[in-house]
Amino acid sequence: MATRLRVAPLSGDGSVVSTETLTHPAPAVPAAAAVPAPAPGAAPSAAPSASSVTESDRGSKPARGPVRWKQFLMTASVIWILQTTVSTALRPLVGDWPTVLRSGAVIVPVVFLMVYVVMPRLTRALSGWLHRRR
Repeated sequence: MATRLRVAPLSGDGSVVSTETLTHPAPAVPAAAAVPAPAPGAAPSAAPSASSVTESDRGSKPARGPVRWKQFLMTASVIWILQTTVSTALRPLVGDWPTVLRSGAVIVPVVFLMVYVVMPRLTRALSGWLHRRR
C-alpha cells in the first residue's frame, strides 16, 4: 500500500521553498512522519519536515550545502565587522564595566544580528557563489 505525502522543504530562514507530493511505499516512511495529503480543495496542513523523506524517496541526490571554506569566510567576515562596529558603538556605555559584562553586552547584539538580520540576507544574496562548485 502506498502513502501520499506533501513535503515542504525549508530554506535557511525557515520559510517554505516549494511543495511537492510524493508517493512512497509504506515501509519507506516511519508512521510518525507520515501525513496524508489533503483532499483536493482542502486547506493545506502542516507538512512533514524535509528530513522525514529519505534520499531514495526524492528520486535524486539531496541538495548539497555550501563549501565549508566559503561558509567560514562569509561568517568570519560578518562577525569581524559586526563585533568591531558593536563594540565601538557600545564603548562609551560599557567601557568601565567588568570584562565579563562588557563581553556579554557586545556578544548578545552581535549574535542577534548574525542570526536574524545579516546572515539570512547575506546567504540569500551570495547563494550563487556559496553553492557554486568547480
